[in-house]
Amino acid sequence: MQKKLNLIKKKLFGQILMQDKNASRITGVFILGKKGDVRLHMLLGLSWGEWASITTIIVFMAGVVSLLFKYIVFGSFQDDIKDLNRNFKTLNDNLREIRISIMELDKRLDEHDRRLDRHHERIKELHDKIRGGSY
Repeated sequence: MQKKLNLIKKKLFGQILMQDKNASRITGVFILGKKGDVRLHMLLGLSWGEWASITTIIVFMAGVVSLLFKYIVFGSFQDDIKDLNRNFKTLNDNLREIRISIMELDKRLDEHDRRLDRHHERIKELHDKIRGGSY
């Protein structure tokens, strides 16, 4: 068996090749991922380190664009936005005061309505005394 199958081990670019001498064919290949080999840790032809670099560059550029929009494009609107917020706060305060005033006026209206009912009853009683009849 030793004569029939002579195994030659070679290290070539990180590969261990086991070759049958008589058949001249490869019986086993272990890919270690060195130059010239098929890489196991690749995505779309790029290694994970290259993808990390591309992702870092994209995130950095997105941050730069975000800061440009924040300070250059929207920077001129900052004073207007602050004024608008101040106006909304004032408007909310005014609405709160109006609600309180409406509640106070509603209480006064109820009180006046009760007084009017009492006056109406009093007038009715006095009219009945004077005329002796119904109002």
